[in-house]
Amino acid sequence: MSAYAPVLNCFRRLSLSFLLLTFSFGAAVGLASLTPAAAQDDFQQKWQSLIKAAQKEGELVVIFGGQPGRVYGPVLQYFGDKFGIRVISPPGNGTLLSNRLLAERQAGRYTVDVIHVALTSLYSRLLPAGVLDDLRPELIHPEVTNESLWLGGHHWWADVDHKFYFIYAARRRPSLEVHYNTNAVTPADIASIKSDWDFLTDKWKGKFVSLPPTNGGGGEGWAVEVVNPHIGKEWVNRFITKMDVNFVTDIRQIVDGLATGRYAAAINVDARKEIDALAAQGMPLALFDKPVKEPDYMSTSGQGTIGVAKNRPHPNAARLFVNWLLSREGQTIRQSMTSEPVIPTLRVDGIPEGKILKHERLLPGVDYWFPMADKDFMAHMNEARQWAVNVYLSSR
Repeated sequence: MSAYAPVLNCFRRLSLSFLLLTFSFGAAVGLASLTPAAAQDDFQQKWQSLIKAAQKEGELVVIFGGQPGRVYGPVLQYFGDKFGIRVISPPGNGTLLSNRLLAERQAGRYTVDVIHVALTSLYSRLLPAGVLDDLRPELIHPEVTNESLWLGGHHWWADVDHKFYFIYAARRRPSLEVHYNTNAVTPADIASIKSDWDFLTDKWKGKFVSLPPTNGGGGEGWAVEVVNPHIGKEWVNRFITKMDVNFVTDIRQIVDGLATGRYAAAINVDARKEIDALAAQGMPLALFDKPVKEPDYMSTSGQGTIGVAKNRPHPNAARLFVNWLLSREGQTIRQSMTSEPVIPTLRVDGIPEGKILKHERLLPGVDYWFPMADKDFMAHMNEARQWAVNVYLSSR
């Protein structure tokens, strides 16, 4: 054997490896160039099969709860007409529908396909009871699965496992949302506010109305303020215990009291649409939208989150609805056909604004804190809410 044989054999092996690598790379490039068209054809076949399977099931049951159910009526009608599927959306608020859902499941009955309720019901009732199914395998539409088409280049989730409750819409909110009666609060009062901490002065004592932390929606709002790095426990404690706040559990009473001047200002009350409607009718109401030291943050609601139930009776219709709603067409319809303004989509592929309110638009290039999508916040939300409840109860 030649003394050079080992070297030649090694060279041959390296040459063969190089050829195989070159061939593999070339094949991969070739496959990649064919992938978009082939993938699109494959998806269209699966999509048409899904539509047929959903039509065979014939029905879809979606629970919204309260205001989102009324707002989304035209969207559900559009979906039903487009795909020939009867959509059922039972009336009732989130608490009532969650109670019904849990009672049915305890009795071995499964009637709900898609869950579209507020985060209060989700966190306190549905997630602990194991009602929701993993949504990730249900997301099949390329416009949905392509995370570059979503804000920040990724999907957003409202659960710590990032798989049960998808966030597809969120709005910009000030660090503190304050509405006021323009007859009771002067321009000089507004001009004096440079920071949220300026609301803790004596001139604002007894002027505020708010939902208490013991209220479902109010509890969630106060939990956000407790963990907000710019507000925190000190601010919340002083506001609840030192400012003679009028705590009212009924939003309608709060709005009416604000409009008539019984209350000068409302804080931590998610009634912007009702207040805006009265302001449009000439009532002396305004939103405190002056920039302050503390930055805005992102917030979502039952209008912008979605999941699917375990053991859903119409799995194909549920899959079709979720993917359609999250697609470009679905989000376009949602922002244009709803009966009232809706919060902005998190898609970033040029969805028309439609009925988005100007002061809720997410500004480009701003990195907002998003507590409902923050794992640390979600992990400590109940603790933060309970802390606010304890402060409130101890001050009564």
